[in-house]
Parts: sequence; structure tokens; C-alpha cells
Amino acid sequence: MQKIKPEGSMLIVFPLPKEESQTEGGITVMDFALLRGEILEVSDEWSGKYKKGDVVLFPDSEGVGKTIHYQKRSCLWLNGKAYSENGDIWGTIIQ
Repeated sequence: MQKIKPEGSMLIVFPLPKEESQTEGGITVMDFALLRGEILEVSDEWSGKYKKGDVVLFPDSEGVGKTIHYQKRSCLWLNGKAYSENGDIWGTIIQ
């Protein structure tokens, strides 16, 4: 299987399923504003900040990321910069 090494500020991210929660009244609520994604590959520029397996948050919008087929999954190219710095990442989920 081929591997891709992202360049510059790019990451390869596998989008995770949207989280659902339920209100006390039984209404299912989904968060449509942000998506979660698992990082599959990291460019050298960001290897000190991100690592494979990190879960990041990014906006659910048309202009974010370019879709690629990688490791038998549909993944996204994302810019590893913070959203406030014209990147795609809103944050990293810390467990």
C-alpha cells in the first residue's frame, strides 16, 4: 500500500462520524458546526504539533479540505494551521 507524506502545513485526516446527543425529552441533537477527524499523516512542518492518531476539530463547510482516497478510506487534505490563521483546525481533542 502506498503512503503519502504531506508537505508544508498539510495533514491527511479521516473524518469521524458526527456525535449525537439526546435531550431529556428524547430529541436527538447533532453538532453540525464542527467535525472530528483522526490524523493519518502529518507533514514534517507539523510533526512537533500533531501526531498520527490525534483527533482534531474542523468546520463542516464546503471549502474545507480536498477529498482523497487514502488507505482504502475517503479522507481530507487539511491545512494544519489554526483556523484563526487561515488554516482549517479549530483544536485538538485532548483525552
